Amino acid sequence: MVIDRLALQDVRGVAALHLRLLSARLSGVAGRKLLELYYETLHHSRQSECFVARDGNGSVCGLAVLQCGRHRPGVQVVRRHCLPFGWWLIVHVLSNPCSLYHLARFLWERRPLRAVIRSFVQGRRWCLLHGLAAEPANRGIGKTLLETALMEARSRGFQYILTSAFYGGTANHLYQKAGFDLLMTTKEAGRKANWYGRPL
Repeated sequence: MVIDRLALQDVRGVAALHLRLLSARLSGVAGRKLLELYYETLHHSRQSECFVARDGNGSVCGLAVLQCGRHRPGVQVVRRHCLPFGWWLIVHVLSNPCSLYHLARFLWERRPLRAVIRSFVQGRRWCLLHGLAAEPANRGIGKTLLETALMEARSRGFQYILTSAFYGGTANHLYQKAGFDLLMTTKEAGRKANWYGRPL
């Protein structure tokens, strides 16, 4: 297994992995296209970092997205890919009429995160581990990606890291073993999500 920063040739594989393991709101061809635009934007961003795990064949088997600072990645995607983003968003909403609310929350609404920051971060420089996924499970891929993201966050001078995992998912155990504290539980797209944090 090799851990590397996201390259343009990884975008499709990473979007497919995200669609299988992380997404509760996006689906189908339109959802995959929206995720590809998102990861292409991450590739060009200096404020965020995406780490990719590759297996022996070079295929993507894991990802970790570290969102640094206070910028909003959804807004960056819209600005960078205005026309294609709008087109695929329309297609996705027409094929999944109930998804408009979930997509809006995914891209712009951050009430759970703001509540966690107010209650627990207390003025420290913070960053967000926005996504962590590995396939197959129980091979140490997620642990290695998490350690890489923590090292990157420390090297950038952050003092606190936040993350979330869907209730009952394997990532919960991984975060607890890595010293994260459970801060609160919210509902994300109809599913419970646990929010974790730890000092760096």
